[in-house]
Amino acid sequence: MAVMSDVALRQTFASGGIELDPPARLEWIKVSSLDLHLGPEAFLGTGTDIVELVEKRLLTIPPGELALVTTLEKVRVGSRYAAQIGLRSAFARKGLDLLAGPQIDPGFRGRLHVALVNLSPREIAIAYGEPLVTLVFHDLGADVGQPYGARAGDEYQEQDKITGGEIDDIRQHRGYALREVIREMATLSANVGELKTSVDGYIKTTAAILKRSDSYLRIFISTIGALVAAMIALVVWAIATHP
Repeated sequence: MAVMSDVALRQTFASGGIELDPPARLEWIKVSSLDLHLGPEAFLGTGTDIVELVEKRLLTIPPGELALVTTLEKVRVGSRYAAQIGLRSAFARKGLDLLAGPQIDPGFRGRLHVALVNLSPREIAIAYGEPLVTLVFHDLGADVGQPYGARAGDEYQEQDKITGGEIDDIRQHRGYALREVIREMATLSANVGELKTSVDGYIKTTAAILKRSDSYLRIFISTIGALVAAMIALVVWAIATHP
C-alpha cells in the first residue's frame, strides 16, 4: 500500500478518483499529503452551543479544552483509496493534539469531523479556513469489495453538520476535563508558591530571632561573668582585710 505522491494525487484528482468540495487547489497538495482547512462548525467540550465559524471567523481553544471541529472541505474517497488524518506541525508545536480514527475508509463521502485537545497552558486560536489537518493517501491497487457506506452501520457517510449525538458523546465521556485539571493545578501551584513565601518568611524571622537571641546570650554570659568576677574580688578583699 504505497503513499501517494503529489504527482499521483494530482492525477487522481484529475481522474475523479478522489474529490474535494470545494475542489482542491494546487497549493494544498504537498509532496505526499493534502491540506484541509478549518470548517464552518466547532463545539467546545465545556461549551453549550455550536460555534458558527462562518460568522465568528476565529476558534479559540482554552488550555486543556477538548474541541470537535469540521473541515471546510467535503471529501469523496474512491473505493481503491484510503487516507490517514494528521495535524499540521505548526499546531502540534503549539501544544495542540488531534484525536481521530486511524483512517478514512475507501468509499467515504462527507465532511471530516475531528477532535482536538489543547495540551498547552495557553489559548490556541485557529482562523476559519486556516490549514489545519493533513491527509496522506494510499493507493490500494484495486477497488475494495465493500466500500464504506455499503453497510447500515456506516453512520458517518455523507456527514455534514455536527450532530447532537456527537455533542452528547463529548459531554458524557469527556470525564474530568483536562481544562479543569490545569485550572486546579494552577491554583495548587499558586498555593504552593504562597506557602513557600510563608515558609521563607518564617525561616528568615526565625533566623533573625536566633541571631538576636545569640547576641542576648552573649551579653547575659558576659554580665554573669562580670558579676562572678566582682564577687570573687569582693571575697578576696574581705579575706585580706579581715584575717
